[in-house]
Amino acid sequence: MQAEPPELEGRTIDIKDDEEFATEIKEFKAAEWELRAIVEAANREHAELEREKASIDNQVVELDELEMRYWHDFNQYKMDLHTFEDDRQSLHRRIQIAEKEAEKLRQAGILEDCFKIHPPHGQCHFATICGFRMGTTAAERVPWNEINAAWGQCALLLYTLSKKCNYTFSTYDVIPKGSYSYMLRRSDKYQYELHAQGSRFALTANRRFDKAMMFFLENFLELSRWVLQQDPSFDFPYSVDSDKINGRSIKLQFNSDEVWSEASAALMENLSCLMRWCSKQSAL
Repeated sequence: MQAEPPELEGRTIDIKDDEEFATEIKEFKAAEWELRAIVEAANREHAELEREKASIDNQVVELDELEMRYWHDFNQYKMDLHTFEDDRQSLHRRIQIAEKEAEKLRQAGILEDCFKIHPPHGQCHFATICGFRMGTTAAERVPWNEINAAWGQCALLLYTLSKKCNYTFSTYDVIPKGSYSYMLRRSDKYQYELHAQGSRFALTANRRFDKAMMFFLENFLELSRWVLQQDPSFDFPYSVDSDKINGRSIKLQFNSDEVWSEASAALMENLSCLMRWCSKQSAL
């Protein structure tokens, strides 16, 4: 038989009675229940923390998705912004090019290109507008359909110049209708044909034609006076007085074809001068 360890040799055995033992057991059980309560509380707290952790994990997932969508939208926005800036720069360049082209056109004189007026020269004894001769003589008969077309171009030119100057005539309106243009009296809407058939015997028709040319000249004078108010240095090559231009009547009746042709040529040169002034104003 082995000897007891030295630390146990001196011990005394404390034998407790049943009552004291039962009390001690109660204390142990109470301590056990307290510890169990602590463990259960810890378990509940742990479960609560797990739920919070799961909620936080879900929030993290949602935040990750939001961040992914944000960066996706941000990148899409950057792409759209670059595209917009490229389009804007391209549009700006096109506008600059268009403005330069418009400036070139303004300086080129669109009116002169549209309404080419030439005084009598060389083999042509009449003034022309857009290639149409204005006038006729016994030696060189110009067809009336060509003369009417020339008056139509003159009507369109005077109408265009008044619109460019934003000027409204006081009594008569110029109505450009090609070879069938006419002057319209504003008070009663009566029409005076700015075209004729060339018959010396059609007195009524020729009288209206004469009046139409006189009213055309009157409108030209109105616009000329307005231009002189804007630019006192402006001047015409030929004077205009009543129905005469450069001292020659614009009326056909009781007039020679040669004088009427000269008056028509002088009128077209004055129109050409007015057209150049308007073109210069547009280029400024």
